[in-house]
Amino acid sequence: METVGEGARERPSRPMLIDAQSPFLELLEEIKPRRIVAFGKHHMWPNMPECEVHLTDDLQAYQRRDGALAWTMCLAHPAGRGSVDWKILARAIGVFKSLNLPEHISELETIGQT
Repeated sequence: METVGEGARERPSRPMLIDAQSPFLELLEEIKPRRIVAFGKHHMWPNMPECEVHLTDDLQAYQRRDGALAWTMCLAHPAGRGSVDWKILARAIGVFKSLNLPEHISELETIGQT
Protein backbone atom coordinates (compact mmCIF):
# COMPACT_ATOMS: atom_id res chain seq x y z
CA MET A 1 0.00 0.00 0.00
CA GLU A 2 1.28 3.43 -0.92
CA THR A 3 1.27 6.21 1.69
CA VAL A 4 1.32 9.96 1.24
CA GLY A 5 4.21 10.75 3.53
CA GLU A 6 5.71 10.62 6.97
CA GLY A 7 4.34 13.79 8.53
CA ALA A 8 1.72 16.48 8.63
CA ARG A 9 1.04 18.74 5.67
CA GLU A 10 2.11 16.16 3.12
CA ARG A 11 -0.32 15.96 0.23
CA PRO A 12 -0.99 13.08 -2.09
CA SER A 13 0.36 13.59 -5.58
CA ARG A 14 -2.03 14.01 -8.52
CA PRO A 15 -1.29 10.46 -9.75
CA MET A 16 -2.10 9.13 -6.25
CA LEU A 17 -5.43 10.97 -6.29
CA ILE A 18 -6.27 9.71 -9.78
CA ASP A 19 -5.36 6.14 -8.77
CA ALA A 20 -7.68 6.45 -5.75
CA GLN A 21 -10.78 7.30 -7.81
CA SER A 22 -11.76 3.75 -8.75
CA PRO A 23 -11.31 2.32 -5.22
CA PHE A 24 -13.30 5.28 -3.87
CA LEU A 25 -16.22 4.51 -6.20
CA GLU A 26 -16.03 0.82 -5.26
CA LEU A 27 -16.15 1.80 -1.59
CA LEU A 28 -19.31 3.84 -2.22
CA GLU A 29 -20.95 0.69 -3.56
CA GLU A 30 -19.84 -1.31 -0.54
CA ILE A 31 -20.65 1.02 2.37
CA LYS A 32 -23.53 2.92 0.71
CA PRO A 33 -23.17 6.33 2.36
CA ARG A 34 -25.93 8.90 1.95
CA ARG A 35 -23.68 11.85 2.79
CA ILE A 36 -19.96 12.49 2.28
CA VAL A 37 -17.92 15.49 3.43
CA ALA A 38 -14.78 16.07 1.36
CA PHE A 39 -12.16 18.34 2.92
CA GLY A 40 -9.84 20.13 0.52
CA LYS A 41 -11.45 22.54 -1.95
CA HIS A 42 -8.28 23.30 -3.86
CA HIS A 43 -6.41 20.00 -3.88
CA MET A 44 -8.80 17.14 -3.12
CA TRP A 45 -12.10 18.26 -4.67
CA PRO A 46 -10.79 18.89 -8.21
CA ASN A 47 -9.29 15.38 -8.19
CA MET A 48 -12.36 13.52 -6.99
CA PRO A 49 -14.19 11.32 -9.50
CA GLU A 50 -16.77 13.14 -11.59
CA CYS A 51 -20.22 13.30 -9.99
CA GLU A 52 -23.39 12.47 -11.88
CA VAL A 53 -25.55 15.12 -10.18
CA HIS A 54 -24.48 18.75 -9.70
CA LEU A 55 -26.51 20.96 -7.41
CA THR A 56 -23.78 23.58 -6.83
CA ASP A 57 -19.99 23.68 -7.25
CA ASP A 58 -19.63 22.40 -3.68
CA LEU A 59 -22.67 20.10 -3.44
CA GLN A 60 -22.87 17.17 -5.81
CA ALA A 61 -23.94 13.53 -5.76
CA TYR A 62 -22.50 10.21 -6.86
CA GLN A 63 -25.04 7.78 -8.27
CA ARG A 64 -24.55 4.20 -7.15
CA ARG A 65 -25.43 1.27 -9.40
CA ASP A 66 -28.75 0.84 -7.55
CA GLY A 67 -29.66 4.46 -8.34
CA ALA A 68 -29.17 5.69 -4.77
CA LEU A 69 -27.39 9.01 -4.39
CA ALA A 70 -24.40 9.74 -2.16
CA TRP A 71 -24.49 13.51 -1.68
CA THR A 72 -21.04 15.03 -1.35
CA MET A 73 -20.21 18.43 0.08
CA CYS A 74 -16.78 20.02 -0.22
CA LEU A 75 -15.31 22.19 2.50
CA ALA A 76 -11.95 23.85 2.89
CA HIS A 77 -9.50 21.63 4.74
CA PRO A 78 -9.28 22.73 8.39
CA ALA A 79 -5.47 22.83 8.21
CA GLY A 80 -5.32 24.55 4.84
CA ARG A 81 -4.44 28.11 4.06
CA GLY A 82 -7.42 30.38 4.41
CA SER A 83 -9.47 27.76 6.22
CA VAL A 84 -12.28 28.74 8.51
CA ASP A 85 -12.86 28.14 12.19
CA TRP A 86 -13.90 24.59 13.10
CA LYS A 87 -17.18 25.91 14.54
CA ILE A 88 -18.14 27.22 11.11
CA LEU A 89 -17.21 23.87 9.54
CA ALA A 90 -19.30 22.05 12.16
CA ARG A 91 -22.26 24.33 11.43
CA ALA A 92 -21.91 23.71 7.68
CA ILE A 93 -21.87 19.94 8.24
CA GLY A 94 -24.95 20.23 10.44
CA VAL A 95 -26.80 22.11 7.71
CA PHE A 96 -25.67 19.53 5.13
CA LYS A 97 -27.00 16.71 7.30
CA SER A 98 -30.37 18.44 7.67
CA LEU A 99 -30.94 19.14 3.97
CA ASN A 100 -33.85 17.28 2.43
CA LEU A 101 -31.99 15.97 -0.61
CA PRO A 102 -33.32 13.30 -2.99
CA GLU A 103 -32.11 9.83 -2.01
CA HIS A 104 -32.54 8.20 -5.44
CA ILE A 105 -31.86 9.33 -9.00
CA SER A 106 -35.51 8.69 -9.91
CA GLU A 107 -36.52 11.50 -7.57
CA LEU A 108 -34.43 13.91 -9.65
CA GLU A 109 -35.61 12.63 -13.01
CA THR A 110 -39.24 13.30 -12.12
CA ILE A 111 -38.43 16.98 -11.64
CA GLY A 112 -35.93 17.12 -14.51
CA GLN A 113 -32.78 17.95 -12.55
CA THR A 114 -30.08 15.46 -13.54
